[in-house]
Amino acid sequence: MELRKLVKIIAMVAIATIMQIGACKIAYTERGYQAMGSERLVFPIVLYAEYKAFCEPEEEHNAR
Repeated sequence: MELRKLVKIIAMVAIATIMQIGACKIAYTERGYQAMGSERLVFPIVLYAEYKAFCEPEEEHNAR
């Protein structure tokens, strides 16, 4: 795996993780209990969107 691809993957996972933590904190603040709803879907949705947005077409083809 190229270093460039590895850096992209690490950055995508880091951003998705930060957004997931933020979504859970907001849910806890608003409702007063741990996240149990759709905020649990932030991580996979953000990760998928980043993959589609930032991976070049040849990277996507080679990943399959």
